[in-house]
Amino acid sequence: MAFFIPYRQKAGEAKTQLERMEEVLHPVVVFCILPLFAFANTGISLSLFISSLSFEQDGANFIGDRLGILLGSVLSGIWGYLVLRFATAKNEPT
Repeated sequence: MAFFIPYRQKAGEAKTQLERMEEVLHPVVVFCILPLFAFANTGISLSLFISSLSFEQDGANFIGDRLGILLGSVLSGIWGYLVLRFATAKNEPT
């Protein structure tokens, strides 16, 4: 579809059709689509929210399982941030 969007201005127009579409789609992409993809790729286990499919409801570790998954997800996110932070600091020119 993108091949068929004109990128040249017609006589008397200030912006091209492509630029107008870009302005219209920008808020939708920034505030809806991008956060949705970011959330989907964070690695948060949805089993916390769909407990009846993942855990026994009457098990002894009912709360412990959920807390373990949540704590593991948070700690792995923090660990990943720190690794990337210090790995890129060593590679920056001084």
